[in-house]
Amino acid sequence: MALHLQTLPPEVRRELSSAPPARRTPEKGDRPEQELRSFFKSPVALIFLGAFYLVTYFAFFTWDTFFARNLAEAVQEERLARALFAVKGTSIPPDATFTLRITDGVVKRYPYNGTFAAPFTTYYGLFDRAESFDNEMPWTAPESYMEAHDRIDLSVPINFVTTDDITGGNSGSPMLNRDAEIVGAAFDGNIESLPNEWLFSEDVARTVGVHSAGILEALRSIYEAEALVAELMAEGN
Repeated sequence: MALHLQTLPPEVRRELSSAPPARRTPEKGDRPEQELRSFFKSPVALIFLGAFYLVTYFAFFTWDTFFARNLAEAVQEERLARALFAVKGTSIPPDATFTLRITDGVVKRYPYNGTFAAPFTTYYGLFDRAESFDNEMPWTAPESYMEAHDRIDLSVPINFVTTDDITGGNSGSPMLNRDAEIVGAAFDGNIESLPNEWLFSEDVARTVGVHSAGILEALRSIYEAEALVAELMAEGN
């Protein structure tokens, strides 16, 4: 081996003949087990373990109970629906079961706080609320509306109420008049309509829809979207 070393360049011989470098002491980052110990001593680990415990408990002990309860309720609701149909027959409207259906009603005011709630709201009312409450929430009118005030026909209706029977999931449904013309889109119900989930009544319960005339007025006078208005009003649409 010595003979071979003599044939090597001097700098190589010096490197090979020098003492081996001292072993570097592993630092904290080089020891995964120390990192794990530090992690499990931290508050983050306690939160993580607590969340993991709760999820595991729910998955193993309450998951089947949760679904069993929902299944039992669904069975009882089906029995109730069958009994109701056996007694009332077709004299009551059908339940909404994610199937297409048509409900009919009329535009009608309803008793409210000792007086009556009008069947329509208008741009007059929108600006009246904004002015009466110093344009503060929840009556704040958008800046674009305020700037377009003089261009808007304030008598145009924005929303209206009807005696239609709707439920959750009907929002966005088209509202048609007797001539099959689209006059708006349903999007809500008044607070008095909540009992209609169980027993329909049109005494004070109302469906709330946005009026197509109000939409067109906003597109024309506020957003100046004449191209979109022309497309919506094109014959055949």
